[in-house]
Amino acid sequence: MKKLWMAGAIVLSVAALFVLVPKVTATGATTSDFIIEGTTLVSYTGTATTVSVPTNVETIGRSAFEENDKLRKITISDNVTEIEEYAFWGCDNLETVILGKGLHEVADFAFTNCSNLKKVSIPDNIGRIGIMAFADCTGLEEIYIPLSVTDIHDTAFDNVPALRINAKEHSYAYRYALARAERLEGTESPLATPTPAPQQTLPTMTPAPTPEPTNRPIGEVVGSTTVVGNQAVVFIDNRDMEVIHGDDVKVGLQKEEEISDWTYYGDKALYKVEVPEGTKKLGEFSFARSNLKSIDLPDGLTTIGYAAFYHCDSLEEIYIPDTVTKIEAKALNFTPWLEGFLERTNEGFGKGDFLIVGDGVLLAYRGTAKEVIIPEGVKYIAAEAFLNHTEIKNVKLPSTLEVIDADAFEGCTYKPAY
Repeated sequence: MKKLWMAGAIVLSVAALFVLVPKVTATGATTSDFIIEGTTLVSYTGTATTVSVPTNVETIGRSAFEENDKLRKITISDNVTEIEEYAFWGCDNLETVILGKGLHEVADFAFTNCSNLKKVSIPDNIGRIGIMAFADCTGLEEIYIPLSVTDIHDTAFDNVPALRINAKEHSYAYRYALARAERLEGTESPLATPTPAPQQTLPTMTPAPTPEPTNRPIGEVVGSTTVVGNQAVVFIDNRDMEVIHGDDVKVGLQKEEEISDWTYYGDKALYKVEVPEGTKKLGEFSFARSNLKSIDLPDGLTTIGYAAFYHCDSLEEIYIPDTVTKIEAKALNFTPWLEGFLERTNEGFGKGDFLIVGDGVLLAYRGTAKEVIIPEGVKYIAAEAFLNHTEIKNVKLPSTLEVIDADAFEGCTYKPAY
């Protein structure tokens, strides 16, 4: 999922990595805060609260502003034609978004989990609002969607309980709002009006109740159909498992080679889980935001995908077998298991200041040394393993090292010289 760098040297000396950025005008930020490759804004490293995207940028890259907790307002210039997935994911303090006239869609997951987002300006050049584009934006209460929008994914506004959608009567967005209100139930209004009347009391939306777990026969197909990009797509719920309440009960999942992306996302019925033998990969967000407390991963598993256990706020126990060779970014972020290691409240795992799991995967570092000596046996340094460790000046790599993820030293002053 992320670009990987091969490492062969044992010792890396201090190296400064300079990125040449053209001089452009930016509000609240300096030009050096933008890492730009060609016309793609790869990353924003500044701390400004109000930011305007430089005019020479045409693409805002994947995760470019992800989890920036300083950003409050972003203005996207008319020259930007594409915002890639996760571009503003988890910007907790982002309140205002002004989209430019060059865009044709709000990308999948673009603003997911921006919990304080209050105002979004959607211009009439936008035609599509993607998968979970504004999901978990719990502070968003009202949005106007223009006539130009003809494709809104069912999940675009998931877990936005107080949202009121304003749209022209009989437009696609209007019909979408009607259908959304029907799905959520408990509302007396479709939450869509041609124009809000003066001094009108805006109806509030009652969040949908959490569904009770069901026991479905394995192999039964459960799904829904929607239109994405002018094609009919069937979304299959492949959570074919028996769910039994109780912390002392371990649930066995259906045997399959790969657990697909988003399969158990937000599943509140999961507690203790045993993944069957034969599973080789966990997909993106496969268990994210579920109620998992404990999980056993099988021998033979090789890959834990991007954000697989992201925000599993109860996950305290996880067995990672020696066969795991790759753990992608944010796989275990915001879990008690990882936070306990970083905060030194859980000493049951880790090797000193290094959290090493699987087949030599260095997942996290909690030390404070300026000169870091990575232990022998480490083969893979995962994304964000040294996140924001600005104190690091020099790193000694082990002879066993094979791969360094490109984001392993994200937020560090130190950058490895390849």
